[in-house]
Amino acid sequence: MKSILYYLLPLLFFLCFGSHEGYARKKKVKETQTLKETLTPYQKLFKGKRVSTSKGLMTVHIVDGKAYVEFPVNLLGKDLMYSTSIEDICDNGEGIVGQFSDDGCVFRFTKNDSVVYARMVVVSEPVNETGNPNMTAAIEKSKMPGIQSIYKIEAYTPDSSAIVLDMTKFFLEHFSYASPFPGMAGNSMLGFISRVHKPDVANSRLRGIRAYPSTVMATCELLYKVDYYMMGRMNQQNIPVTLTVNRMLSVLPESPMMPRIADPRIGVAFMEKSGIEGSFKGLSPVYYTKRWRLEPSDNDAYARGEKVEPKKPIVIYMDSLVPPAWKSYVREGIEAWNTAFAEIGFKNVIRVLDFPKDDPDFNANDIAHSVVRYSPSWSYMPQNSLLVDPRSGEILNASIYIHNNSVSVMQRERILATMGADPSVRRTQLSDNQAGELIRAAMIQYMGMNLGLLPNFAASNAYPVDSLRSVSFTREHGLTASIMDQMQYNYVAQPEDVEKGVLLVPDAVGPYDRYAIRWLYQPIPDARSSREEIPVLDCWIDEKAGDPVYRYALKQYPMFAYDPSVLTGDLGNDPVKSFEYFKKNLKRFVEGFYDWYSEGDKDMSYRALLLGRIGFMFNGKLDNVLSHVGGIYMDEVKVGDGRPAFQVVPREQQREIVRYVIAQAKDIDWLRDPRLLQKFDVGMETKVTRTAIMGALLGRISRLALCVEKDPDAYSPEELVDDVYREIWKGTIAGRSLTKEEIMLQQGLLGSIAVTSQAGSSAGTFESVRKITADGTPMHAVCGTGKAHDHFYGFYPTMTKIEANRYSTAPLFYSMLLKTRDLIRGALPRATGETKRHYEFMLYKINKMLK
Repeated sequence: MKSILYYLLPLLFFLCFGSHEGYARKKKVKETQTLKETLTPYQKLFKGKRVSTSKGLMTVHIVDGKAYVEFPVNLLGKDLMYSTSIEDICDNGEGIVGQFSDDGCVFRFTKNDSVVYARMVVVSEPVNETGNPNMTAAIEKSKMPGIQSIYKIEAYTPDSSAIVLDMTKFFLEHFSYASPFPGMAGNSMLGFISRVHKPDVANSRLRGIRAYPSTVMATCELLYKVDYYMMGRMNQQNIPVTLTVNRMLSVLPESPMMPRIADPRIGVAFMEKSGIEGSFKGLSPVYYTKRWRLEPSDNDAYARGEKVEPKKPIVIYMDSLVPPAWKSYVREGIEAWNTAFAEIGFKNVIRVLDFPKDDPDFNANDIAHSVVRYSPSWSYMPQNSLLVDPRSGEILNASIYIHNNSVSVMQRERILATMGADPSVRRTQLSDNQAGELIRAAMIQYMGMNLGLLPNFAASNAYPVDSLRSVSFTREHGLTASIMDQMQYNYVAQPEDVEKGVLLVPDAVGPYDRYAIRWLYQPIPDARSSREEIPVLDCWIDEKAGDPVYRYALKQYPMFAYDPSVLTGDLGNDPVKSFEYFKKNLKRFVEGFYDWYSEGDKDMSYRALLLGRIGFMFNGKLDNVLSHVGGIYMDEVKVGDGRPAFQVVPREQQREIVRYVIAQAKDIDWLRDPRLLQKFDVGMETKVTRTAIMGALLGRISRLALCVEKDPDAYSPEELVDDVYREIWKGTIAGRSLTKEEIMLQQGLLGSIAVTSQAGSSAGTFESVRKITADGTPMHAVCGTGKAHDHFYGFYPTMTKIEANRYSTAPLFYSMLLKTRDLIRGALPRATGETKRHYEFMLYKINKMLK
């Protein structure tokens, strides 16, 4: 019995306590299963993981290197701006720290069952101007944005107000409409270099994500290989570029600003859209201006004529890296536009503030903050960027990027333009105040662009040349009617003018600028639509019509420049008088610069740099004079303006300029000072310059043919050829011995005739003028070495190329060739010495060509 109990007691113990332990274990498993079953998909995403969260426009999370975004349901179907700014980069020729990549693009997110479509709005939707809601519905259906990518809905937020998406791919993906690289970055050489960026998405990574009140910003490290092409040919291949960028998704204004429709008679930046005005009218282009939303803070006070502050001022933050010596000039330049806004009833519109030091939420790369950035870059000119609301043209961000090297280039150009008259710049380094004046002038101009104004290349032709020598006139009116003309320093001023205090560097907005600000920004309270504003806007333009001070004209490419009043590098409305003043200063430079810049230039490198520029300067200014031959003044007009759309330059003025230009070609040996040739291996090659002048002169024939087509009484190609013949062969016709300059001009002219007439071209061995200019290279691009250098053009709207009907110059020059042969035959018997040998050689070549 005892033995039985001995075995039963352990069994009973096991049954009692073992079954309780098993029951507890089963209960724990069941509780765990219940707990798991109660976790929502939202909780599963984040429970037990390391999560970094930021809240703002959206709530965003970083989990295991992925970006989870709580996308608000109320933003589905809304247009969101997607933009990119650079945080850091290995090559600032591909982009500058803080720079935005061009225009950005717009996304519209739509939900379909368990996925969300990221739709890219590439084609701008037509503007419904009919007011018909059915038309709006039809437009929406026919212009549905294409799907860029698809995202699975990972979960809903607990209150179902947002859906959770893994948007890592969205921020890391590369697509051309949202490239991180600005199109006009330094390495593009203003478009002459084509860059192909090949992304390495596999090795790119997300570094973080933050949310702000109106923006979600993902910071990404991106890897690329870049190929560079020049003129279609591979220049460099697979150059590695690594950069950190901020990819931003920003909400656009809830209520779009009422657009203002652009007018080609005034220089304002614009965006093109298409509009539907009625059921029986087709699509027509409509151009919206780019401008800030400027609204009075007190409409009643504004209506009474009181100056009021805007509801939302334009705030520009200044980079803490901007050199301290520059800061006051940067601020003065940007805020200079407040004087223009004051004339239309606004005060304190533009405010320049330093980067906040004690605000951890401030991010200079946020699209919400417009900035002035400093860049230690080799780029030779400042840059700017505009991001606008594509629905209305409202400027959302406008930033300026000023490079260290650009200030150095400004100083050099100031020295070259004014050193003949201004002793204070006869040193290798300008004073802080002089350098600051240049920075201020540049900031005024670039802020003008960031207000929505375009460059106005007609403004430098508005004032009389002699007025630019007047202290009172220049101090009141500036050097040009608009600061938006190409930046010019006063190369017209003479030493006595400088002593009296004449203005040498632009320092304020001009009368055209104030007029343009009024047109672009003054409220028209009675207008309920963009179309209703047009009569008032037209009236403002009509008030200034015909006044050269308020004229606007598109930029011209030098090789297609038809209007001699719209040029780069000109100053004043009399080209010959302006050139004469310039030449006087240039002669002083040639005579004295070697001694002026001796201090601090032991290796003579700085003086060699200056000397190498004089050929470019001389030819450039003379090219502007020559542009009047075959020139046509052009104006944007509308029906009822009462002004002609074009006028040909008067015949006698063209003839006088032909004679003047030939006289300059004869008298240029002063540019080759023998004393300088002994010291430098660079200098002005006068033979090449004479050849370039003759080629440029004869190259105007096609322009003259166009003039005759437009005006039968215009100066004709035949008249040009006859006038050139008489001027070049003047010594031969007079029967006297020729000077060295006359011999070189005759050889250059005959070489051009030989090629153009196509008479036995293989026999001609003269240096061909046509070869220098046939490709359209401007005369001023042929520098001291005789080589054609790159000429960089801007990237703003330009005049359209115009051509005459096919005009053959060969018969014209062939006739001149025969005429020249007969002249030489008659002069040869009386000629002696060098003149005789010259005639014999020329006659030999002509006869050989005519066989």
